[in-house]
Amino acid sequence: MIQNYINKIKNRLWLAKWNRQHIVVQNDYRERYCGEQPTIISHNCIGGVLSHELGLRFLSPTVNLFMVNEDFIKFCENIEYYLSLEIMPYDGPIKREYPLGRCGDLVLFFVHYDSFEEAKQKWNERKERVNMSNIYIIATDRDGFNADLLERFKKLPYRNKKLFSHLPIENTEDVVYIKGYENYS
Repeated sequence: MIQNYINKIKNRLWLAKWNRQHIVVQNDYRERYCGEQPTIISHNCIGGVLSHELGLRFLSPTVNLFMVNEDFIKFCENIEYYLSLEIMPYDGPIKREYPLGRCGDLVLFFVHYDSFEEAKQKWNERKERVNMSNIYIIATDRDGFNADLLERFKKLPYRNKKLFSHLPIENTEDVVYIKGYENYS
């Protein structure tokens, strides 16, 4: 019984230390960041997490949702078109415990929302904030990313784009290899 209590205290102290270190790192990132607020377009939570860590306002409707890679690349190839569309509830064969939406021919997975109405409200608020002159595209090569999508990604007309990859990909400055994840896809 005493050992359990000691373990609880150790865990709390470790968590407190981690939180203090995390706050220091977060503040350091925020102090080093300067410039015009970017719009971070991402197919998963990485864009929202990065914006949060840097203390940036959410200027992207893609915060708190994900898209399959094919839909994400399509979205990035024609952002202004897709942002001009009204999102609708998804009524197709895909079923999830969270709400899904449709933006034209794209499916939006609103993982972090309780209702479609809430997700739609946030999408509409954030799409009005998009800064088309300062867009950063961030993607990962998970969940079915393939060579065709890589070529389309490389052709996207944005100066600031990065693909985080679990494998090294030669001859492209747009890819950041994350060593140690070679067995993930």
